[in-house]
Amino acid sequence: MIRWAGRQERLEIPFLQRVWGLVYPWLVYEGVSVLVTFAFAFYKTMTDPSFVATAGSVTDHSLRLSEEVYAYYLPLSVVICLITIPLLLLFISLDRKREQREEFTEELWERPAPWGFALCFFCGVSACVVLNHVLMYSGLYSLLQEQYDDTAQILFQGNLILEIISVGILTPVTEELIFRGLVYRRLRWSADALPAILFSSFVFAVFHGNLLQGIYSFVIGVLLAFVYERTHSLLAPVFVHVGANLVSVVLTEVEGLQSMYLQGNESAFLLMTGGMMLLFVIAFYLFYARIRPARMEENVSAGALDQEQEEQYGT
Repeated sequence: MIRWAGRQERLEIPFLQRVWGLVYPWLVYEGVSVLVTFAFAFYKTMTDPSFVATAGSVTDHSLRLSEEVYAYYLPLSVVICLITIPLLLLFISLDRKREQREEFTEELWERPAPWGFALCFFCGVSACVVLNHVLMYSGLYSLLQEQYDDTAQILFQGNLILEIISVGILTPVTEELIFRGLVYRRLRWSADALPAILFSSFVFAVFHGNLLQGIYSFVIGVLLAFVYERTHSLLAPVFVHVGANLVSVVLTEVEGLQSMYLQGNESAFLLMTGGMMLLFVIAFYLFYARIRPARMEENVSAGALDQEQEEQYGT
């Protein structure tokens, strides 16, 4: 069973408190990133005499530290995610307790079937390929490539296992906890689905820091929030996001789409992305038509529901 607290007309949250609730999960992630990076730089400085000796001036030392951080970005990002994920889960748990304390009107839904999550995964895989195709074919990729290249060099360093663990799995889980599990869910406390989807997707796009990734992230963010709204399960957008990131890792390592496009093999490029577009349409249609979790009970306050369960099970 899944509890889902939708829009509450009677709920009044002060504006600054509402803004803070949307911002601080992101700040927690950034804070953990800074602390882990600082700890790594301090460790490197204290334990590597040759590093200190060859650094020279303060400026040279800072540049060397930056290079070391970039070189170890993937293992550092794994550590950052492993520290951040439990904190985000704690915040989500506190949100659920707040919903119970405030007696938000809730709806009970059955969890989607396992094959529904497989559809979500294929939606993510195909959406990633299609969006990259559109960005390349429209000329936006060539126009904004310089902004993205620095990020790509950091994310895709040739260690496939670390890329899969960090970029393909842990980063999507972390981002879904932040932007769907906290930001979107909190927006739904006081807003309808459409504005909550659009605003959370905009914040998700800004988070990625450059225009090319921002355009991609906004569109994917709309899909992720829609999937969350449709299924009422945070696992669903996680599967979409993991699918999109994993195929991005694989295609980057084998230089799939980019090499076909840049080498002028346009027919193969269009054939592959056209097939992926068809896969997305089919997967999304099946998802939309079939994934309708059965509503079990409506307009039940969390407090009343807990009392009913206590009476039923004697707990």
